[in-house]
Amino acid sequence: MAEALGVEFGGQTQVEAIRPDLYPSVLSSVPFVLTVLHKPVQQSGQRQIPLFRLLTQQSGLFAPASINALPLPTDRPIRWTKPQRELVEHTQKLIRAELNAKTGILMINADMPDPEVAAQVAQFAADYLKRNVQNYRTRKARQYEEAVAQQFAEARQKAGQSEESMLAMQDQTRFFSLPSASLSSRRLSNRFQANDRLFQELQYEYAKAKLNTQAVTPVFELLEPAQVPDRKSSPRRALIVLAGAISGLVVGALVLWGQEVRR
Repeated sequence: MAEALGVEFGGQTQVEAIRPDLYPSVLSSVPFVLTVLHKPVQQSGQRQIPLFRLLTQQSGLFAPASINALPLPTDRPIRWTKPQRELVEHTQKLIRAELNAKTGILMINADMPDPEVAAQVAQFAADYLKRNVQNYRTRKARQYEEAVAQQFAEARQKAGQSEESMLAMQDQTRFFSLPSASLSSRRLSNRFQANDRLFQELQYEYAKAKLNTQAVTPVFELLEPAQVPDRKSSPRRALIVLAGAISGLVVGALVLWGQEVRR
């Protein structure tokens, strides 16, 4: 069935994976930085504003007018002004990730001017990394599942149509039998049986494809949520602890930290 759909697994799904040592690169990439800069954040008792506006206001390093048209993440070449590029580079320094290869622990420090925002950015970084890794690992499996789902839907429709045609012919020839009618009835019956067999096979293949997608999807368990620091001493850290399991193999805990500077 996989070969018929142009996908070959060889009995076991070939899973693409982002190596854990590349996780810091994911969180320092331009697409992530642009995404987090556009994320609405909220300081205690204030309204939500995009992170880039907060950083612009708090740092005093950038003129607000020069940052207003900050690009969104895109696959195309990015055109931006010097202040926009400098803001991206500044943010890359504020959100840092370090992986301990021996323990498998990933530490993320988000240096923010506000503790509430630090916790929000830390949580967003954890969610972004989780979503990015899951999407990358399950890409081929999801493509195969979608292809089988399309074939399954078409087979179900054909099986239903051939069954209706066969039943209609049986109703028409209930009280008489002609050679031509008998031949047409056999053809309709054969067509229905063929379509029904294909439908049954695709139903099984679709169920297997869905299970396969679930099997290759990494599972991250949140052990401890982001915590807003309640002390004014520096450094203050918002702690997130995630445990990850990929295809049943425990790959270690991800410890994600959000750290902000003193107000």
